[in-house]
Amino acid sequence: MKIFTPHRMGTARSTHSTARYARGSAHSIRNGPVNALDRALRKGLGAFYPQLDAVHLVDYKVRILDGGSATGAKTRVVIDSVAGGDAWSTMGVGENIISASALALADSLEYALLKGDAAVARRSERSVPGSR
Repeated sequence: MKIFTPHRMGTARSTHSTARYARGSAHSIRNGPVNALDRALRKGLGAFYPQLDAVHLVDYKVRILDGGSATGAKTRVVIDSVAGGDAWSTMGVGENIISASALALADSLEYALLKGDAAVARRSERSVPGSR
């Protein structure tokens, strides 16, 4: 299932991103595409899963898997996350670094929800951190 859709790339200082989810979408402008993806997804899902506020990305690693393919090379992204006393790593692979990052990030947040037996806990959108 595709969770992220990069909306539009801005300057090197800001990136626009839209996260599409079951009941709508959330838009975020941040410093860099991975941060924008992270914020957009959290903004969209945070109203239903407030436990995602405890999940923090602590490391982001990128590796080119087949350097001979130049700009068409497959990219592997590994994201290390923590919540409470738990730590885990997730990975995304693709020819597009943004898509690979989105896969790793989505898996990280999904894992956090699954390991905690998350149930939908609706809260007001006005109380979502970072919302306007």
